[in-house]
Amino acid sequence: MIQRDNCTAHKKYLESQLDAYRAAEERRQEDSERQRQARNRQRRDEYNHELRTAANWPDALNKNRILSQNEVNGDDEDDRFFESIAAACAKALEIWAVVEADNQTAIDNLDQKIAAIHDRIRLEVADQLQSADSRSEFAMVADQMRGDDLVSFLDW
Repeated sequence: MIQRDNCTAHKKYLESQLDAYRAAEERRQEDSERQRQARNRQRRDEYNHELRTAANWPDALNKNRILSQNEVNGDDEDDRFFESIAAACAKALEIWAVVEADNQTAIDNLDQKIAAIHDRIRLEVADQLQSADSRSEFAMVADQMRGDDLVSFLDW
């Protein structure tokens, strides 16, 4: 009888251990699923945020085209509105490319002027930096700035 009670007690113990393991595994899987869903939500939020910000008009037009196309889901009045918005943005991008190409020479000239201004600023900062302090490190940084090699400046 004692042996039977021991077997029953051992069986109950093993069953409770198995139940505890199953519960822990279920919690682990639920936690894993929650974490996966949180990562997916975060990626989706980042993607949506990225779609709602633009650095320039072509970028904004393209993103609005994508957003509008994403809103089309059937055959109702809203769909026609969003389809038209998407078409307008696509057409604006086509026109933009032509108008920008027509103005590319002027853009290139302005880009060269801006680059020259940035170079003058960089060289003036280098000169003032070297004059500001006699330590060799200041002269070293000034020389690096004059050399205009960002990669080697940061590769140490």
